[in-house]
Amino acid sequence: MRALLLTSVPAHRSGTRLDSTEPRGVTSPQITLQ
Repeated sequence: MRALLLTSVPAHRSGTRLDSTEPRGVTSPQITLQ
């Protein structure tokens, strides 16, 4: 459960940053997988 929470936190933060760089798009899917 801890691993899921840790993975969820960073993923959420990355998603917000990617939202700002939506024009890239290509980096969005790659970071989301990471």
